[in-house]
Amino acid sequence: MSSRPGPEEFAALRRAFDLFRRSSGDLAASYDALQDEARRLNRELAEAYQRLEAELKQREQLLNLLPGAVLVLDTNGCVEGANDRAEALFGAIAYGKPWGEALATRPAVAEEQDEFLLETLAGIRHLALTRSKRPAPGGEILLFTDITAARERELERRRRERLTEMGRMAANLAHQLRTPLATALLYLSQLDAEDLSPEQRIQYQSRAVERLRRLEQLVRDTLRHVRDGDDRGRSVCTGDLVAALRRAQLPLFRQKNVALEITVPPSLRLPGTLEGWEAVLGNLLANALYFTPGGRKVILRVVAVSKGVEMTVEDEGTGLEVEAESRLFEPFFTTRTDGTGLGLSIVRDYVESLGGRISAANSSRGGCRIQIGVGLTGTELA
Repeated sequence: MSSRPGPEEFAALRRAFDLFRRSSGDLAASYDALQDEARRLNRELAEAYQRLEAELKQREQLLNLLPGAVLVLDTNGCVEGANDRAEALFGAIAYGKPWGEALATRPAVAEEQDEFLLETLAGIRHLALTRSKRPAPGGEILLFTDITAARERELERRRRERLTEMGRMAANLAHQLRTPLATALLYLSQLDAEDLSPEQRIQYQSRAVERLRRLEQLVRDTLRHVRDGDDRGRSVCTGDLVAALRRAQLPLFRQKNVALEITVPPSLRLPGTLEGWEAVLGNLLANALYFTPGGRKVILRVVAVSKGVEMTVEDEGTGLEVEAESRLFEPFFTTRTDGTGLGLSIVRDYVESLGGRISAANSSRGGCRIQIGVGLTGTELA
């Protein structure tokens, strides 16, 4: 026969039951609170996602409103965003890679600072680069603006300037032509004289031919000076250029007993054409040879520098006077007795048409030093 619980046991069971009931109530309340907190966090997460999505959409809209191709870089210089113009300009973009490697069509460095050349089916495009730092977490924004139209307007402006200059050249050109033409006609008129000896006839013929050749050179230089060509977008290998210069210049230097020292890397590619650069450097070497006494030396040196090359032609002649140094590249200015005054003007125009620069000064060797700076072609960014 089982015994009934005593008062103490009954009280203990009642306390246990009360504790269980209270614990169950606390657990239910905690569960309800946890559900409320989960619902609140889900709402906040959804709101944050919506805000982030709106911000990303707004950023994309802002990027597409910018007047150019935009690349958004992270702190490592890798592409994490781009606008529609960037994809249209550069093609497929490999996100997560450094921007110089991420573009399907990579721009090449131009001569000007923060300016690039991009080869497209429509031709060579000129791009200006603007860099902006991003706020936290950091990185950079690159804005490429197509300035091809501005470059073409600049080229057109230069062409118009040359046409205007032609009017000013007319009087000088007439004067330059008159003297050798009159001299040639005088010698040719004497060839009909009956009392002319064979030796005199040959002498008059030679002098007439000499004057006519001077006229030919003057006309050729004038045409080069006002030519309307554009060699942008073309390139020439320095190895081919050096070979052409050696063929044309070495016989002339040997004839005068002047050494020609050429130091040029053989595999650089210069903007322009072989014909154009052969005319430019040939003109500079011919001038250097003219002013350099026999037994001396002329130096042609090409050195690769940041974003381009520096060309130097240096002679051991008498150097430049103050007036010559300031007017050396003016049309029809010359210090040579047989010069037309157009050669160095042609050189300057060609170099500047390729976005380069040219300068002249007296050198430490006692002669004249002419320096040209131009950009390389095909140099891609890493």
